Amino acid sequence: MPMCALAAMAADLPNSHDHPLLSRYAGAQIIGYIEKPFDEYTLPLGRIVEVSPPTTYAKSEKLEGKLTRITYLIPKGRTAVEVYRNYMNALAGLKAQTLFEGAGDRPLGMFGVRYAELPREHSGQILQYSYNAQRFYAGRVNTPTSRLTIALYVTEYEDGLVPEGITVAKGQTVVQLDLIESTAMESGKVTAAQMQTALGQEGHVALYGIHFDTGKAVIKPESEPTLVEIAALMKAQPSLKLYVSGHTDDVGEPSANLDLSMRRALAVVSELVSNRGINGARLTAAGVGPYAPIAPNSTEAGRAKNRRVELVYR
Repeated sequence: MPMCALAAMAADLPNSHDHPLLSRYAGAQIIGYIEKPFDEYTLPLGRIVEVSPPTTYAKSEKLEGKLTRITYLIPKGRTAVEVYRNYMNALAGLKAQTLFEGAGDRPLGMFGVRYAELPREHSGQILQYSYNAQRFYAGRVNTPTSRLTIALYVTEYEDGLVPEGITVAKGQTVVQLDLIESTAMESGKVTAAQMQTALGQEGHVALYGIHFDTGKAVIKPESEPTLVEIAALMKAQPSLKLYVSGHTDDVGEPSANLDLSMRRALAVVSELVSNRGINGARLTAAGVGPYAPIAPNSTEAGRAKNRRVELVYR
């Protein structure tokens, strides 16, 4: 049965809906829904090694961004494997990058160590599963404006608590779909007044609304809102002089990153001088490369924080 963009069913939870990029399995009902504008999330990338909270994995990744969590109840008679394969076809159509896949094992010891089970806070209100019918997928899709990380958990209900008013038959397939849209919290939202405050308090301000393609120093059109605010800041304070410093993560050769960060800083200065009417004597470009991180480079969330442009008093 194919994935399809059905209108929300009458039995869906109020104010719940499918994600625009990844729809439901045909006939599914939304029985759990959470949406948070910005949150932390632990993405499992390996087998559980400790079930007792806080659950730990052989490998995981810490993420930040907009979180959408949807729990679907699949029509009776559809197995977890069938539903999982259907989602895999849909994800292939989105050209998703697979980060990890796991299949359920029988419990090993008292903790039931297995691939797919997510911690309870990730798994909605249905707490017990069929150990032999678990499938878990972690993947990523890049969109023009964000990086969408997908955690898909498909299982067959065994026993346990269910949301009030919902009936789940033993063996009925349940889908937990978590989607994390990772964009810098500050992206496109820092005003000239906020920049001024940060400069006054800290002497610098990190900006995440100036965008470049990977390995390039051409400013992308979606950077416009942040450039407008920088120009407004400079025009409101005619005596203000700034360093414009470019920063990268630590992926690649340090020398290449230093060069890239300098070229990006120069691109910002050139844009402000050539197209925004700012006196070039007030701006000095600097390339810092990977040498001033503000977060660990061991995770994508940390690397995203390190890729930035900063304004610094001079």
